[in-house]
Formats: sequence, C-alpha cells, structure tokens
Amino acid sequence: MYTSKTTGGFSLIEVMVSVVILAISLLFGLSFFSFGHKDTAAGKHTTYALQLAKDHLEYMRSLDYTGIPVSSNTTHSSYGVTFSRQFSSRVKIGTENDEYRVLSVTVTWTANGSITKSVSLNTLKAKF
Repeated sequence: MYTSKTTGGFSLIEVMVSVVILAISLLFGLSFFSFGHKDTAAGKHTTYALQLAKDHLEYMRSLDYTGIPVSSNTTHSSYGVTFSRQFSSRVKIGTENDEYRVLSVTVTWTANGSITKSVSLNTLKAKF
C-alpha cells in the first residue's frame, strides 16, 4: 500500500506566525478606538463648556440693563470634570453717547488631569 509523506494542514510554525500577525493587527486596531474615545470625551467637554457660557450670556441679556452684575464666578461639575465659569461686564460709550455693556463669559476646565482648556464668548447689551 502506498502512503503519501505529505499530510494536509498547517505546521506549528505557520500557525504561530499567523497568530502573531493577527495579534499585532488587533493591537493597532484597538489603539484607534482609544484615540477616538479620548477625542469624543474632549468634544463632550467643549460642548458642555460652550453651553454653560451660552446659557449664562442669555440669562444676563434677559436682565434689565442696570441689573447686570459687574462680575460673578460659579463652578459646575459634569462628566467627572469641574468647570469654572467667570462672568464680567463693562460699560462702553459708543457714538453720540450711546451706552452699552460688553458681556463676557469664560469657562475653564482641566482635561486629562493636566491640560487647562477654556472657551470665551462675548456679546453686547444696549441701554435703551
């Protein structure tokens, strides 16, 4: 009876090489998910900070001109981060003695434990 010396299948070396190639490919692929998660968190923090600033400016614009404070500071915690909001207003004299206030809000937070980020918004409130 004749038996062939070649058998079907893969050798142990071929299987080990393919497992190493697969592991390296998975590591690179998973690192992209990690970067994506960090970018998503940073975007969420920036969006929240902008919303805090917009809300405060709209509230200050809804007040009577003389009821707007000169400054205020508040803090808010969300998404595991503390946001610090600073508000200031200053009087400006325009043309023909038109008086208006410049309203400014800056929201600051610390990202990744060491990077300080901030957003600032400004608007005007006229004295009628």
